[in-house]
Amino acid sequence: MHRQLQDHWQLTLAYLTESQAIAIYQAECAVLRLSQFSPERGQSLALCGEIMQEEREHEKHLLHWYTPGWPVRLYSYPNAFLGFLVGLALALLPGRLCWRLHVIAEIQAAQTYARTANLLKHAEPELLRFLHEASSQEKLHADRFEKLLSG
Repeated sequence: MHRQLQDHWQLTLAYLTESQAIAIYQAECAVLRLSQFSPERGQSLALCGEIMQEEREHEKHLLHWYTPGWPVRLYSYPNAFLGFLVGLALALLPGRLCWRLHVIAEIQAAQTYARTANLLKHAEPELLRFLHEASSQEKLHADRFEKLLSG
């Protein structure tokens, strides 16, 4: 019973993290599309749009393995709203600072997926494969923002 609760809790955290990440990228893309931005922020718009799609795929895969109950679904609305506010703030920051914060957040997301995979090591192999792939993809997101910082 304890293991099932722990598994459920880990997948709940992953789901809420993904829903918030999607809202962050949606807000950031919306502001960048509506505003006049420098060419460097144009790169940011393209990258944020691509990563948002990948985050949606992560959420879709999570929902294959996890069905959030009504309390989690209810909580996901203010959680996503908070993500939207964070995305608005990020879009208003100078590009380099915004990208640095994205690097930090994507590294944390990769660590969260890796930790979840480690805690759920007894889970179905397909779920573990997804968690490891998601962790790797989050690291790639961080690398892509790092590339913008160095370029």
